[in-house]
Amino acid sequence: MASIGDLYRVGTNLGARNALLVYKKNNEHLQKLQEQTASGKRLNESADDPAFFNMSDRLTARTRGISAAMTNVATARNILSTAEGGLKIIQELLIRVKEEITRAANDINGQQTRETSARAIDDMLGDVDDIGRETLGGDRALLDGTYTN
Repeated sequence: MASIGDLYRVGTNLGARNALLVYKKNNEHLQKLQEQTASGKRLNESADDPAFFNMSDRLTARTRGISAAMTNVATARNILSTAEGGLKIIQELLIRVKEEITRAANDINGQQTRETSARAIDDMLGDVDDIGRETLGGDRALLDGTYTN
């Protein structure tokens, strides 16, 4: 068993105490570096660098805002692409309607041919209406004319 004199010698050993102090300081520094490495950030708490910690928070908030804006842009691009596809189909149908009207206006055609052309035109215009109602961006009809800002 150690005597009181032995404990006194260890307690007053300045070299051992200084070594312990340096060890603790190095260990704290190592823990901070490991925390920064694990999080991927240079600043993890305001004690690391108070002046730049506030700036880091603002930049993080700005980055998140830009990320949300990019997501919104991608969503808008998808909706526009959907609307454009619907408009292309409507344009093709309207070109066919024009061709059918021109064909029906020919004086050589009889009444029955004109009635058949009129039914075809009505069908195509019905398809235009259907596409207008069914072209959706999320839960909103994009081409039916009801959208208001």
